[in-house]
Amino acid sequence: MTQPPTATPVRAFGYTDVGQRSHNEDFFLVNENIGLMVVADGVGGHHGGEVASRITCEVLDREIAAGSTLEQGIKVANVEVFEAVAQELGRPGMASTVVALLFEGPAWILAWVGDSRAYLWDGQLGLLSQDHSLVESLVQTGQISIEEARVHPKKNVIEQAIGLQGEDNLRIGSNYGELQPGQLMMLCSDGLNDVLDSESIVNILSSGGTLEERAEELVQSAVDNGGRDNTTVVLLEAVAELAVSEDARDPDFVWRYNPEDKSYSGLPELKPKPKAAVRKIAPMSAPQGTVLMKSPVAPGGALEAANAQERKSRNRLYLWVVLGLAVGVLVAGGLSYITR
Repeated sequence: MTQPPTATPVRAFGYTDVGQRSHNEDFFLVNENIGLMVVADGVGGHHGGEVASRITCEVLDREIAAGSTLEQGIKVANVEVFEAVAQELGRPGMASTVVALLFEGPAWILAWVGDSRAYLWDGQLGLLSQDHSLVESLVQTGQISIEEARVHPKKNVIEQAIGLQGEDNLRIGSNYGELQPGQLMMLCSDGLNDVLDSESIVNILSSGGTLEERAEELVQSAVDNGGRDNTTVVLLEAVAELAVSEDARDPDFVWRYNPEDKSYSGLPELKPKPKAAVRKIAPMSAPQGTVLMKSPVAPGGALEAANAQERKSRNRLYLWVVLGLAVGVLVAGGLSYITR
């Protein structure tokens, strides 16, 4: 599934692949007329996840065109996903993550729910959205690294999604900025960043191909490297004629990755891993006259003394055996004499 590139104020291109799943629960939208780009990742299985993600994109498209803000549009989408379940238009428990960009000239507003992401590439790779997920909370508290998060057994546990909770409990993340000439922005579902690390993403974004080529290469690379999930990417860049204000606001970054030294900035310091507990066993009290040894000792020590004592005991035993045999022979001889 592809969509043509957009016109002003940005050029954009979207691409999605089913991966190793039987159906695609991802959905994306690029509306060149209102400057809206959306990626939604459905949850809930066949006839569920794809319904929730489609409703999310359609509602945002309709609400933004009518003059709503991104936050208002997301709240309406949340309500309509719940209503779709009640009307049996989807499956109970269906939901969707969402990440959406809205442009007004070069200025952009970003909003998200769940773990679909937004990045900015300007020579460094910057993460603009912060996942509503269990592993992200572990990363932000310094308990695990980004690399550990990508392979964590609970990496797909999300804490927020459209249709997952009521409006009062819905948390919508947001960010703001202004697109500069030469910058590239990317929206994606977690099927991409769960498989490709920052270095792999940078290598493709910096390759110099067209938006179409790079979007398709990102998705295909995730699939080729074992990605089982649906994977969706929307890439966008400023047109050459885009006017930028001198006091353009810099966005907030969750972290930035520098490909020159392969380092991250903006992340909390990792906490030391707790050491495995060692159970101490109290030494046993030995009977009087017994020697306890943890390991052999040098000649002249307790081990040699114990061995010498053992030899003496054996020698005494042999002596008593020999004496016993001798006495037995004498007694037997005497008895035989008496009998004769």
